Amino acid sequence: MTIRKAELEFPEKGLVLVVGRNIASSGKMESVGSGKTALGEALSIALAGVEGRFSTLGRYSYKEKGDMYIKVGAELTDKPLAVEIGHKCKELSQSGEGIRYTHGEASPVERGKPVETRNELTGIIGVTPELAQWTVFIDGDKLRFNKQSERKAVSLLMTALRQPSWDAYQKQAGAVMNDAKAKLEHAKGVHSNTQQEITDCQESLNQVTQEEKDETAALAKEEKDFKSEAKTTQDSITTHEEEIKKLQDRQKEIKKTLKELEDKSAKDFADLEKEKATHSTKVTQHQIKRTKLVEGRASIKGEWQAASKTLVDMQSEPEKCPTCGKKWDKEHSASEVKAQEKIVAEWKQKYDDETGSITTVDENISSENALIQKVDDKIRKLRTPARNSVLSQEYEQNDESISSRTTSVTGLKLRLQILKQGPDRSELQRLQTIKTERQKALTEAKNALENAAQGLVETEALVQVASYWYEAFGPTGIPNMILGEAIKPLNEIAKRISLLMTGGTIAITYETSRELSSGDTSAELVVKVDNKIGSKRAEGSSKGEAGLTNLIIAETLSEVGSVSNRIGYRWYDEILNSQDQTVRRSIMSYLRDLAQRLGILVFVVDHHQEVASYADYVLTAEKTAQGTTELYWS
Repeated sequence: MTIRKAELEFPEKGLVLVVGRNIASSGKMESVGSGKTALGEALSIALAGVEGRFSTLGRYSYKEKGDMYIKVGAELTDKPLAVEIGHKCKELSQSGEGIRYTHGEASPVERGKPVETRNELTGIIGVTPELAQWTVFIDGDKLRFNKQSERKAVSLLMTALRQPSWDAYQKQAGAVMNDAKAKLEHAKGVHSNTQQEITDCQESLNQVTQEEKDETAALAKEEKDFKSEAKTTQDSITTHEEEIKKLQDRQKEIKKTLKELEDKSAKDFADLEKEKATHSTKVTQHQIKRTKLVEGRASIKGEWQAASKTLVDMQSEPEKCPTCGKKWDKEHSASEVKAQEKIVAEWKQKYDDETGSITTVDENISSENALIQKVDDKIRKLRTPARNSVLSQEYEQNDESISSRTTSVTGLKLRLQILKQGPDRSELQRLQTIKTERQKALTEAKNALENAAQGLVETEALVQVASYWYEAFGPTGIPNMILGEAIKPLNEIAKRISLLMTGGTIAITYETSRELSSGDTSAELVVKVDNKIGSKRAEGSSKGEAGLTNLIIAETLSEVGSVSNRIGYRWYDEILNSQDQTVRRSIMSYLRDLAQRLGILVFVVDHHQEVASYADYVLTAEKTAQGTTELYWS
């Protein structure tokens, strides 16, 4: 950004508070625009390839030309690691973005494409850019686990567990399997068709001579039978047509009767609808009154809670100053505390009175809804009178009978046309042709069957092997087994982190293994939120709850994947903005313990004053009057 040149050496471990001073704003902005986030992005884009705020590195440069350069030195597997990234800089690239890294005594690695270099670096560090977004550079504005698709959620956890790309393995195995199955189906078809062809040819050769003689005699008999069946068919057509006419006349009578019944019930229905509208209007009036009461009670509750907090603060004043140890000179007297207690009691009484009024309105709404239900019952009875139902049922039955008989007439007429044409004589000619063709086909089929049998055995073996690996790499195989084993430690870690951050108010648990209709199980990562005072969804009922939930998920992913063993720092950017003072203290206490327990650097970008008391170090990003940013420890 506006950092023209800066060199920083970081401590080995501890909690670092990153603060900003924007002197260039002449007092119009305190720390906004000072360059705090840019420092974290510089570290994290270089080491972990996280997605920063801009599409290109050039956007981070302090010059319009876009030239910038970052070098990060660290230690990986007891060997020095240096990572360099830049945009239009002579060290790495004259035209665009570049990346290079050196590990130990090996030669610098800089592939033809930056993405290839990044992939190699990710491989030796063991933290993908996707995982780093949740465990290395934690941006409070981007923690949205509930927005992840199921596949991405599972992939994120598998990446944390350092699992390979099982999807890619399954895809490769699937390609081999599908190709083998296609060949197998073809081989089976050839084999089966050849066997059937041999059987058909052999049977035809044995029977065709006799069938030829039988067919000649059968034709003479069919001529006689066709004439008899034609007469019977014509009689059936006449009977069906007469019955259809009777049914159609009855349908007209039913429609007329139903119309009369509907006209009679129209007035009764309108009266009931009017009565229902009257009760619905009353319900609406009560609901409007209830909304105003609820809003009033919410306002009273806010005053009550504010007075209660003031009372708690008055009662919890320390005897001595936590800084100098002298007697605390701001302690409230007993009379002041008693007066505050009276104020709290008065607001509580107002809150209880308002709750009673809401209960009375709810009872009125319930009474009116009961009356509406009774009217609805009358309307339902009016809509389905017994006589209407009987006539409608008869009408439907008649329609079905007319349709059925019409279909029968159509079929009989088609049959009558066939009967008038006489018996088909093509069969005799076909049998004579088959006798010659089957003898030739039989010899060819026997030769083909021998070749098909050999190919079928080989292809079946290939399909069996490919199918085994396809299932093993699929969601119901190895990935599902790994997820199942990871759930228990995942839940234990989440429970511990939740207890430290929220005192157990919000509990995060994970489940996996969804049962499919086939009886198999599929890999699935389900996040369940047990919020004792709020929403049960991961997005929470407020920004604060959502932030806590997603922060717990991020910390769980980091610990279950031992990310700190791969990258020895974490950068938390504005994660406390939506939290109250109590939660901020819990989170900061957790982060300070995290830094010491894991022996890593924890960076926290924040504006709240009480956060400074938890920091081991303070790093300041100061935007000078000249518009450039300087970084220094303070």
